[in-house]
Amino acid sequence: MKDSVDPIEGVAGKIQEGIEQQRWTWNEIREELTSRTREAAIATDSYVHEKPWKAIGIAAMLGFIAGMILAPRGNDEAFPD
Repeated sequence: MKDSVDPIEGVAGKIQEGIEQQRWTWNEIREELTSRTREAAIATDSYVHEKPWKAIGIAAMLGFIAGMILAPRGNDEAFPD
């Protein structure tokens, strides 16, 4: 099986290489990231407007999972054997 490379590490490496070779400036990188973030926000907004109940279900599921992960762990006295 191939070792998978983290996509963020790959992007970070490309950015670092571009800076070292003086292909990009920090301002160009900032503008590109802002543009891509804006595109992702527009796509998300469009999806939520087209399928609101699916978006609500996904948000509820993620909230439930986050609650289960972040819930304080008590002792087992509440559920005796």
